[in-house]
Amino acid sequence: MRIARETEAPAPDQEGNLAAQYLAAKNAHDQAKRHLDQIQAQLVAQMQYDHQKSHAYVFGGQKTTITYVQNTRVEINEAGLRKAMKAKNYDRFTKRVLDRKALEDAMERDEVDSRLVAQYCTPKVGTPFLKVTTKEVEEK
Repeated sequence: MRIARETEAPAPDQEGNLAAQYLAAKNAHDQAKRHLDQIQAQLVAQMQYDHQKSHAYVFGGQKTTITYVQNTRVEINEAGLRKAMKAKNYDRFTKRVLDRKALEDAMERDEVDSRLVAQYCTPKVGTPFLKVTTKEVEEK
């Protein structure tokens, strides 16, 4: 596709029509995305309020399950932990970055105080989202 200069107008049945179709499709996509995000937020809030983990529906021979998912991960303040454990002891559990497995093993063996480590850990809760799975339903 060649780029038209300002003085040249694209042929209306070619590039101009395609660009108009693209813009219309992009606008429809953006509206649908906003609508989907709004409905998803409402459904997530409703599932949280009802303490419901999943919904299952059967449509046209397919079972569709909507599952509430929220990931959580623990983030460690490595600089603060290093200072609290003293560098020499801390470096036993690092490979240029903290070796979490080695640190967890050391806490199990009581070589490192788990309460000290806990002071430098903060759980990071992810944004809740919905996972949709669809399976064929067997006719009986």
